[in-house]
Amino acid sequence: MRLHRYLSWIQRLCWPSTSAKNDSEEAEEVREHETKLAKHSYSNIDAIKRISLQETAERIASEFEFSDKDVRRAVEGFVRQMNEGLKSPGCAIEQLPSFITEVPTGREEGTYLAVDLGGTNVRICSVTLNGDGTYALLQDKMPIPVALMTSATSNALFLWVATMVREFLRKHYPGSLKSDTTASIFDLGFTFSHAVDQININSGTLIRWSKGFDIDGVVGQDICALLQNVFVELDVPVRVTALINDTVGTLMARAYASPQSAKTILGAVFGTGTNGAYVEQASRITKLDGVGTGAKGSIMIVNSEWGNFDQKLQYLPTTSFDRAIDAGSVNPGFEMFEKRISGMYLGEILRLAILSLTTDPKVRLFAGTLISTTSKLYAQWGLDSSFMSHLESDATVHLSVTRTQIEEYLDISIVSYEELEAIRIISHAIGRRSARLSAVALGAVILQTDCLRTADKGRIDVGVDGSLIALYPGFLAEMRTALKAVEEIGAEGEGKIDILLARDGSGVGAALAAHIAGKVVDS
Repeated sequence: MRLHRYLSWIQRLCWPSTSAKNDSEEAEEVREHETKLAKHSYSNIDAIKRISLQETAERIASEFEFSDKDVRRAVEGFVRQMNEGLKSPGCAIEQLPSFITEVPTGREEGTYLAVDLGGTNVRICSVTLNGDGTYALLQDKMPIPVALMTSATSNALFLWVATMVREFLRKHYPGSLKSDTTASIFDLGFTFSHAVDQININSGTLIRWSKGFDIDGVVGQDICALLQNVFVELDVPVRVTALINDTVGTLMARAYASPQSAKTILGAVFGTGTNGAYVEQASRITKLDGVGTGAKGSIMIVNSEWGNFDQKLQYLPTTSFDRAIDAGSVNPGFEMFEKRISGMYLGEILRLAILSLTTDPKVRLFAGTLISTTSKLYAQWGLDSSFMSHLESDATVHLSVTRTQIEEYLDISIVSYEELEAIRIISHAIGRRSARLSAVALGAVILQTDCLRTADKGRIDVGVDGSLIALYPGFLAEMRTALKAVEEIGAEGEGKIDILLARDGSGVGAALAAHIAGKVVDS
């Protein structure tokens, strides 16, 4: 600007005829020129920043790319590790036998109980199976007293559960508790969400507590026996006939509701965590040495525990954010598959990516905005997958939904459109990778069971549950797209597969397991 004024002064000295304007007019002209130059300069800076921010966001998003070729290669590795788990204990994919050797047909009848002992609540259900794929459900849910989660006595928790079951029966089936009644004993399916070494259809020893539980004297004990003993002690007419996990229950619940023309081969959960249970040929489970595998040609439902697939990272994509997630987790080096798929981790991956943009000198996301030190942007696990679901569903012209979510979750109110778009680009890539990795598990089970060939002209049924599959926009569609990339499945095979929600595996599924297991126990 000083140079411009100097040149103007020289011009007036040398060519006075061209400088007829008075000083005030000249000053105004200079100010206008300076303003134009300043606006042009800032406009260029903003344009450069926009380009740099978009390029950086797209570069980060490309790190989450998982191609069709990657999908096919991972499916091959997944099938290989599934078969390793059938042969030997302690493998990456554990392949835990459920000892349930039949799949519901939809014709099951009777009333059964279910207890779902979760991390913070216990849920007690009675399920009346109508024999036509429908059922009636009664349920009560109670929070587990915190003191019982770390009790010094081994049976305190189970005694409380049995007391809650007795109260449930008193409320819904009062006649069953009368001493002079001739009513039948209720068979019960027990969904237990801690690590268990299952040794039979109705027995399993606790390996370790999780989810904040730490009760002395229970590790190594048969949890079904502990529950059954207190039922006997309290004179509650209940028999624990089945021990299951939620994915086995999801498969059972879907098979019961499935049409007769369909073949249910898998129950899977894609939510806070991920896991799947599928129908396997019993003869392939050679690590059982024939125990509980039944006659030749019989089947058994297997709880895969597939969250630990590819522990050595031979097939899974890995970014700097994945490494940070693993290092900051409670189980570094384990559950690598789950850490790239499940809702528990997706929001944290996105948070780390956003945080990296705020410290990148090329883009300086949210530059000039004062962000509170209490913002969830700076808190581990501050974002969850529901935040990403809102971003994925945002179809507004100005990304107003995304803006609102950032204001509510991160407490950041001044955000440019370019910043909103950059965050959405990365969020979409993280969610898309999760769906395509989920398809790897489904594709591997489809190949392992050879169901497309053996089902002939019938449909293949897959029961699913969890927040990602139920609520995340486009998740299922992307999963199906990835399934088509598996050569042995293709578009034709994918078109024969029904992927449908199977709600309440821990309730209805457990009741169905109790029905099937009751016949085994009786025999």
